Amino acid sequence: MAFFKNFKPFLGSKSCTERNDIHLKINDSMITDQQQVAEELVEHFATLADGIGGTAIERKSIEDFRDHPCVQRIQYENRNSTHTIEMESVMTQGQVHVALHSLNINKATGTDGIPSKVLKIGAKELSAPLTTLFNSCINKNAWPSEWKWGHWAPVYKKDDRNAKENYRPITLLPCVSKVLEKLVEAQINSGFGNRIYQNSSAYRKAHSCETTLINLVEDWRLARDQRQVVSILSTDMSKAYDSLHPPLLLSKLEAYGFQESAIQLLNSYLNERKYQVKIGRHVSSSRFVSRGCPQGSSLGPLLWNVFQNDLSYCLTAELIYVCRRPSNLPRRSRPGSCDFPIKG
Repeated sequence: MAFFKNFKPFLGSKSCTERNDIHLKINDSMITDQQQVAEELVEHFATLADGIGGTAIERKSIEDFRDHPCVQRIQYENRNSTHTIEMESVMTQGQVHVALHSLNINKATGTDGIPSKVLKIGAKELSAPLTTLFNSCINKNAWPSEWKWGHWAPVYKKDDRNAKENYRPITLLPCVSKVLEKLVEAQINSGFGNRIYQNSSAYRKAHSCETTLINLVEDWRLARDQRQVVSILSTDMSKAYDSLHPPLLLSKLEAYGFQESAIQLLNSYLNERKYQVKIGRHVSSSRFVSRGCPQGSSLGPLLWNVFQNDLSYCLTAELIYVCRRPSNLPRRSRPGSCDFPIKG
């Protein structure tokens, strides 16, 4: 890192315009005007998850999902739990000060135009009024509408750069909103963190691709030492964040024991979010989005982990037992068989 910082001035660089320009091919025509590109992308991002989930997405309230198989399974698995999760009505000035002081000044500025560096420098002076403001939001179970307005920054993923399907939206949010997100995230983690499936590694402290690979390789090694067959099933969740349906998530939270106040606050956070695509100086028109959780937010990864956590309930003891190779089969079983406990 130190070498790169010293050597960077000698490297050639492209202009800001060249670096940010996106060209899209729409109906066999190449669009180079950045304002038009922004309009095409905002429409694409806003409708990205349309149709995913079938008729279930027509349900619009928490009550509509109480009979959903996933929600009923969560209720069954947690039937003996008396643990509830609620938002603390009072945040201390010290908590807010720590959250402000820990801001990453290298993050992009959000729609409020306030750089994180300003909030970090003024953490001591700003912590008192922001504490009052944050506590008011929690007491009213409401997320300010101005904090739900974000810019989508199109980020190229792979393959053809001229195809809009190969860009994903990263959300640039107001920095003040992200501070409150961190504080709410900490409260949810303290009450729910130990209930996340133990083999889930995404977006968790002390977990990473490296720890997952170490665990898997060790399990595979032990399985081979015991003369078992190791089979691997690899899947990828496409449009995961974008397809999240807030009413289903909130109904799952209710089944896990989240109190009404916490559900109302998160409902306010997720609903009526407004976005624009920003490419350099070009900003598209606005779109309201009713699905998904913001990529680039502090709460998004945690809410996604909670949303998919009940997948682990499918890994029952019976399933693991059935997947084991019966002792009367030969050592080299047929391709496709699985004889080791499935890890999520």
